[in-house]
Amino acid sequence: MNMVTGGAYYRGDYRNPILQPWVADILRKNVEDDIAGKLPSPAATSSCLPGGVPGVFARRGSLDVVQTPALVLLLFNNDAQVRHVYMNQPHSKKLIPSWFGESVGHYEGDTMVVDTIGLSVKSVLDVFGTPHTDKLHVVERFHVVDDAKAFEGKALRVDIKVEDPGAFTMPFNEVAYFLKDKPESRRGSFEEAPCAENNRSVGVAPIPEAEKPDF
Repeated sequence: MNMVTGGAYYRGDYRNPILQPWVADILRKNVEDDIAGKLPSPAATSSCLPGGVPGVFARRGSLDVVQTPALVLLLFNNDAQVRHVYMNQPHSKKLIPSWFGESVGHYEGDTMVVDTIGLSVKSVLDVFGTPHTDKLHVVERFHVVDDAKAFEGKALRVDIKVEDPGAFTMPFNEVAYFLKDKPESRRGSFEEAPCAENNRSVGVAPIPEAEKPDF
């Protein structure tokens, strides 16, 4: 989407011609708020909200993949988020919108193709706070690539196609990579990292607090 950011700033290219006017207006407002120093940022991580699809890939942290014939789980250690991919079945006829929508998948050779719809409009697509409508449709292709020069070995590549005629004038593509952690690496362990209880961004976003006690 030709989005740009600098350092810790969350400033999307609201002049991008593929944006529908209302989306451009929101991104422009996000940029103005960032320049003014308003908090929190539009990124879901700044408010401890689920990442959505494909927004969850913008989170830093580890990804574990659990594969079974009927279900694939994508486990993100950042805030312990879990995506369910239901294999070899059609989408439900009636969907209730949710943060991660409904993902159904199948294999094409060594590539897992995941089709996701039913995404809640509360989610955003990236760290810039790019919104979408309830017509958002995301197709991901997960496959292992071997590029020793770029990654010192194999990597999991995710090719992402995003379509939402209510938010964008045309479909667009994104790519995400995941590198395999070495056993001796500290990053190789799947550590629990709850967002609110372990907010390392002191001064960026307040930790959510309940207005009433539970008991």
